[in-house]
Amino acid sequence: MAMCVKDNDVVVAGTLAKYFNKKGYEAKMFGEVNFRRKYETEFERKSLKRERFYGFVSVDGTKTSYPEYDMGAQGTASEVFHVFDCDYSIGSIYSTGWGEREYTHNTGYTYYIVRRCARVWKDGKEVVQQYENRTSAAYNIKVM
Repeated sequence: MAMCVKDNDVVVAGTLAKYFNKKGYEAKMFGEVNFRRKYETEFERKSLKRERFYGFVSVDGTKTSYPEYDMGAQGTASEVFHVFDCDYSIGSIYSTGWGEREYTHNTGYTYYIVRRCARVWKDGKEVVQQYENRTSAAYNIKVM
C-alpha cells in the first residue's frame, strides 16, 4: 500500500493478493480518499503455474529465483502488481509501481518466468505500461 496527504485529503492506494488457488494467482487494486473507498477493481487472474514457476528476472537480465532485493517475491508467490506511491489530483487517484508480465521459457519443459515492469494506474485502470519487455519499477509519482 501507499499513502499520501494532498491538501486536506488522506489518499491510500494498494493491492490485495490471494494465495495460490485453482485459478492461479489473483490480485485486485483499491483506492481510498479520507477513509472512503473510491474504487476497487475485480480480482485479476494470472495463469502462472506454481509447479512450473522458474523465477523472477533480475534487473541485469539473468534468471534468478526469488531475489533477495525483491521483497514481493516470497516463496513461489505472485503479486500480479504492486503499488509503491500514489498521488491525488482533480478527484482521481494516480498510483505507480510494477505489474507482472509473464512469459514462457522452453528447455524440454515449459517454464513460466516473470518480469516486473513499471506501470501507472488512474483510479485502478492502467494508463501507462512499459513497452519493452524489461524488468523495472516506478517508485514515486507526482501529478500536476
